[in-house]
Amino acid sequence: MKNFRVLIASHSPLHLRSLQRMIGQGGHQVIHASNGAEAMDHLDKQSVDLCFLQDTLPNESGLEFCQTYTNAAETEHIPIVIFSRQPELEPEALAKGVADFLKMPCQTQEALGLVENWCQMIRSPNNG
Repeated sequence: MKNFRVLIASHSPLHLRSLQRMIGQGGHQVIHASNGAEAMDHLDKQSVDLCFLQDTLPNESGLEFCQTYTNAAETEHIPIVIFSRQPELEPEALAKGVADFLKMPCQTQEALGLVENWCQMIRSPNNG
């Protein structure tokens, strides 16, 4: 399976290093954004296959960002996985258009499992 380009949008060096290490173990390329504007630039250009977005970003919450992005007029959206230390946010995140939710801290298998699952779904020929 082709390796993915995974965007991690986080202002936390700890979360960034942790996820970058885990996802990199699967051979995937990791790109970093430190705020919503940088993340949106990558998503608009579709220069990534999957996005991990921290629930809190400078100037806006990850949930607000996700809702804005999924409500945009573009026809193809890149899946966004919200990661958070607050598992109680999961229902709200999913209601706002998040593709998946990752509770932090997490194990390498959890992060890689999400990436691999989304790789399979995105690359699936059953798109319609």
